[in-house]
Amino acid sequence: MMIAYGQQKDIVIDADLAANSERLKVKMGTQWMGKIFNFKFGEYAVKDSKNGIATSSRNGKLFSTEVTTKFDQKFSFIMANKANETVDVNVILSLRSEELEAMHISDYFQIGQDAFLKGTENFTAFLAAGDSEEDGWVLVINIIEGREVAYKKEAILTNGERLITIMSTNSNLNGEDSRSIPAYGYEFVEKNQALCAMQYYGGGVLGQNKSLVWIRSTLDEKTKLVLAAAMTSLLQKEANYMAGLD
Repeated sequence: MMIAYGQQKDIVIDADLAANSERLKVKMGTQWMGKIFNFKFGEYAVKDSKNGIATSSRNGKLFSTEVTTKFDQKFSFIMANKANETVDVNVILSLRSEELEAMHISDYFQIGQDAFLKGTENFTAFLAAGDSEEDGWVLVINIIEGREVAYKKEAILTNGERLITIMSTNSNLNGEDSRSIPAYGYEFVEKNQALCAMQYYGGGVLGQNKSLVWIRSTLDEKTKLVLAAAMTSLLQKEANYMAGLD
């Protein structure tokens, strides 16, 4: 259950999670060519990474207002804790959209109207926390939206036995943040208990530099590391979006 909690203008997270975790500031480090950001928070840090080249295309038919856009990217990284235990993460991101764009014949005349027909987002992160099958996790975010489809969103983290739901949250969830751009983030919930939360955007104009993480202190170390790696994959995903890669 989401309970009103916030420090200054942070995202709203579960009060019990806030009471049983440390508010960790995320250091993004530098993103070199071919690498993701060197994220670091608490005892967790990206040790190595590879950022694949994004491919995109935009296609429209002659004398047609219909436009199709495609975007694909892959990246991978190794997440480690202070004991040098690691999780290998491989991510695939795929975006598709179908739109109508008005055809402007002159300053006073156009054919058709702009309309967003359908958009899909498929984000999949494979996490290997060991050599056995039970050490394998997958994070999946699937979103379908647009004028011609019913809105649908699935966001989970699972190893086949445990199912963790990833819920969106923000700093204005309870109407207490008057900023035009609130802070945004996610909270990970298993069996009605919040395990961790992350703020990927701090709100306002410079919100990208205000990322935060909370991880429940009573969890076992392997689960903490898996959650840290999962949240890092989403930090990179959102950083790509804010850099205009979507």
